[in-house]
Amino acid sequence: MSPKQEIHPLENELRHYPSRTVQVFKTTHLTRILRKHIHETDADKNRKEFSCEQWIKSLFLMQIHKFEAVRPFVRQLEQNKSWQAICGYQGNIPTQGQYSRRIPDQRVQEVLVRMFQTYQHLIPLTHKQLPTTPSKAQFTLLQQGYYPFRMDCTSLKLSPDRYPYATWGYVASKKQPFPSARIHTVQEGIHGFIANYGPSGGHEHESPVAEVLLNETEEISSWLSINSIADQPRPFIIFDRGYWKLARFQDLDTRGWGWSIPWKKRTLIGVQIEILKFPQAEDDPLEILVWGSNTEKPWRRIIGKLNSSSDSFWDVFTNDLSLPPLTVLQLQKERWEIETLFQWIKQHTTIKRPLGKSWMSFITHCLLVTLLQIILFYYLLLLGFTRWQDHLTLLLENLRYSDLELWPDCYLIAERL
Repeated sequence: MSPKQEIHPLENELRHYPSRTVQVFKTTHLTRILRKHIHETDADKNRKEFSCEQWIKSLFLMQIHKFEAVRPFVRQLEQNKSWQAICGYQGNIPTQGQYSRRIPDQRVQEVLVRMFQTYQHLIPLTHKQLPTTPSKAQFTLLQQGYYPFRMDCTSLKLSPDRYPYATWGYVASKKQPFPSARIHTVQEGIHGFIANYGPSGGHEHESPVAEVLLNETEEISSWLSINSIADQPRPFIIFDRGYWKLARFQDLDTRGWGWSIPWKKRTLIGVQIEILKFPQAEDDPLEILVWGSNTEKPWRRIIGKLNSSSDSFWDVFTNDLSLPPLTVLQLQKERWEIETLFQWIKQHTTIKRPLGKSWMSFITHCLLVTLLQIILFYYLLLLGFTRWQDHLTLLLENLRYSDLELWPDCYLIAERL
């Protein structure tokens, strides 16, 4: 089957999705993708006011080509007719000052948020069955009626001279504070997509933003209804140790959500506990029941190795009492995938050098980067690719150099994993 023949049934399948987004990939040209997802404004074409669609197309093009400042992009936009066509400019091109003022514009942010929410609901609809084969630990989790999600944040070291909103924050990996901002992310645990996110200042650590993201359960519910083998799936949140907060985990227990987190010294100071050991074979992990004063049922602490004698010990805390202990330890080890996600974002986008100096500009920039990535993820799902890293990078490179041309056919006949 030729590449074009492979794309055709995907187009037909998209027409039946219960969404305002139809025929998204009638062509792989970027301007067509955006045209179907951006709400047109009522701006009069005869006025000098540019439409919201034109601004967003321009900002996306700026991100795809990795411009770290507005001025060189505007110069290229003035010289490149194909870029002007992609953005919808005919004649007048916005100046550097106009771009700088529009980056933090609230109307632009509202449209970007709607686009992000659209893709959040479209991705789970892409396949009725999981296109990526879950790991053994993930499949066990699915059988228990849970769906995995990961939560963590990454810091962006920023100069306070250029970015006044950069605040001093402690970074655990460096063991020292520096001026920064942060992006907090909830990652879908099987494919690796961004399910939700939130920017913050460098001084705001994990806990405050986590409450906001966890309370936005509607952002997670669309994943649960389709991509699970259980009738009534529940989220299972895999945390880093920085997210420890007693009240949070008691609240998740009340919701019926599962969770796991590395054990942290002195996390239960002041709480009366009773420790009971599970029966165990000689090579099995050590399991301990922890009774807290305000918990309806005990929590569980698991200490052990995963595979070989060379593997380090894992010490994990969870509220699930039925999952095999090695499954819990393996899920915690697989949490590293969210670090891979952060690494890709920093390497292949301009997130480390935000556009604009205001806090609202930073928020807009985070929206642009997040949405660009989730669009690329969505396209890979439609093509059936399951290992996202290499293909996502190649897809972005093809966009970067294609301009008005269709993406190369050679990409579409890449190995389908």
